[in-house]
Amino acid sequence: MLLLIRPRAYSKCISLKRCISSSTRPAISFQYMPLDANKNEIRLLTVLELNPSGTLLCSLKHQPLNHRLEYHGLSYAWKDIAIDKNDEGEEILVNNCGMIVGRNLVAALKARRSHEFCNVPLWVDAICINQDDTAERNAQILRMREIYAEASLVTV
Repeated sequence: MLLLIRPRAYSKCISLKRCISSSTRPAISFQYMPLDANKNEIRLLTVLELNPSGTLLCSLKHQPLNHRLEYHGLSYAWKDIAIDKNDEGEEILVNNCGMIVGRNLVAALKARRSHEFCNVPLWVDAICINQDDTAERNAQILRMREIYAEASLVTV
């Protein structure tokens, strides 16, 4: 069964017509929507399932960071050396849009699916921070201590 996640204000996809069920790259790449600093927002990733071709399906939502928010933190290198040199990385689908991330991160996310806390959202620096937006990246770096402190579990 393929679960379709409809994008809301937290993500932007040009079309939902493309449903990925093969190993081909999607025509639509994930595009970040800006975080609302007035709402103290962060992005949280939820790992959903694998589609028939083995691609990991995830959702990414904006959430206000507060003391009642339950999530886990996963610290991960922002740039995977393998992607930069010899390896193209691996695709995951985030809100039905393609995103290339490091193979080690994909393996960690897939392994997490089998744990009892698999439904708890994650804050993963490599995905939850828009690495292409220097201003956002710098602002989020300043908040990382708070973000990890508020997480109920952090894996480094």
